[in-house]
Amino acid sequence: SEMDDGKATLSVKIGVDVGTSSIKASAFSSQTGLPIRKNISAAATETLVSSFAYGVNTSEQGKHVEQDPEEQWWRGFIHVLTDLLNQLTSSSVSESRELSKIKVEAICLGGQMQTVVLTSSSMEKALRPAILYSDTRANIEAKTIEEAFSGTSGIKELTGNWKGSASCLPKL
Repeated sequence: SEMDDGKATLSVKIGVDVGTSSIKASAFSSQTGLPIRKNISAAATETLVSSFAYGVNTSEQGKHVEQDPEEQWWRGFIHVLTDLLNQLTSSSVSESRELSKIKVEAICLGGQMQTVVLTSSSMEKALRPAILYSDTRANIEAKTIEEAFSGTSGIKELTGNWKGSASCLPKL
């Protein structure tokens, strides 16, 4: 920790997981790389974590699986960061005693795979709900692509990856 007017600055790196059912965040010491822990009793601690749960929107017998990036992911991101910073300044976090400030050195994001998010040309706004990996409405489109590439082996040879209607290309 750095010193600022006799009080320490806690430098952290924050990891954020944007999952299918929730967004979670945790803080790690920039000095040690270890997770920041909070006291839950006189003798026990646990890793400092913040989470924000949300659901998925489904229709058509579960074939359509979508989420609203702004309402779910962005709102959840702001919630977990605000909550995490509040927890970091609480007295239950041993590193927070005598702190003048918290310095966030980095934020690392991890997220869902093969989710399609169509945005405006400025990339400031999603044009529609995100289509998740588990969305399988594009069966006809996937079959058309497979036929054009002489089956799934032709696509896998070219791209290294093919999951049929769960892939991004058929969803476009």
